[in-house]
Amino acid sequence: MTRNRLTVPVWVDEWQYACCGAAFGVGDRVSWTLGPADRAFLAPLLGPHLPGWTADLPDRGTVPAGDGGEVVVAGEGDLSVLLPGADPAAARHPVGLLAEDRHGGFGATGPSTPGWVRTIRVVRRGTEPVPVRSSTDDPAGAGFLVELDVRY
Repeated sequence: MTRNRLTVPVWVDEWQYACCGAAFGVGDRVSWTLGPADRAFLAPLLGPHLPGWTADLPDRGTVPAGDGGEVVVAGEGDLSVLLPGADPAAARHPVGLLAEDRHGGFGATGPSTPGWVRTIRVVRRGTEPVPVRSSTDDPAGAGFLVELDVRY
């Protein structure tokens, strides 16, 4: 059976990577917990380089939240996205730019998304994103904008 690949943009905060992340490079296989990126934070940081990617993903149910509630999981194929605040009764969920999280920022621990790093751009405040081959090439930025290839 042949599976297709979907390329999704993922924001990786430098502070999360520095604290608890493993180095990653172009071509590496990673497995990340994904959720919605904070567009209000990223819009002034990325300016015209803010990815406009969107998808409408089917519901996959819920996972227990740290506050005793539930967090919706949406996805397709290997792509799983935690969506705090989403309607658990909805059959489909719109998503945009994603973020990788290692500290429970999406309100729950849920399924991770395996994928392959296609590109990495380090982002510094007030400058254009710079392509790099590895997260260790220039760790002094605000974060990394990664294109992640995911099977679906």
